[in-house]
Amino acid sequence: MPSAPAASGFVASGEIAFGEQTGAWEANRETGAGLTYASGPAYVGFSFYDVSNSFGNGAARKNYTFGGTYDFGVVKLHALAQKSTGPSSLDVLDLMGGVTVPLAGGNVLASYIHHNDRTSADKDANQIGIGYMYPLSKRTSVYGAFARIQDQHGATFTVGNATAAGTGTKAFDVGVVHNF
Repeated sequence: MPSAPAASGFVASGEIAFGEQTGAWEANRETGAGLTYASGPAYVGFSFYDVSNSFGNGAARKNYTFGGTYDFGVVKLHALAQKSTGPSSLDVLDLMGGVTVPLAGGNVLASYIHHNDRTSADKDANQIGIGYMYPLSKRTSVYGAFARIQDQHGATFTVGNATAAGTGTKAFDVGVVHNF
């Protein structure tokens, strides 16, 4: 996604991918845009993403995401809201709040997520998670984390990780992160 140079902490970006059907460039077309602001301890971002349907005459999916962080030094707060809509079977609002607390050379991370299914199925869910990440070097860290999901009204969400979709409503993960 191309982006403009930062101006007073703001960065804007946009994308378009034309559909791949001959004679129907709008079919399965993807468009998106984002705007972020970063200055000192504050970071705020908004993005929009739209995929048109295979006929090119309406949306198959739309996502709106708004989030941010604020670093107080002793604690960093995180917040995110994402709305996803599509045909009658997709209308959800996901809300996340979290904290990062420096402790013993690493960071304790905790979060709460609420998934609000706004369709008649009303398959909501809540997830809590807590973990600890310890840096071994500038680019490598080890971590341990626990998460639990509480499904409601027949929802079937599972706790997963970066490599697996998950099979249950509770999980404990340990791992290594290396940034290239």
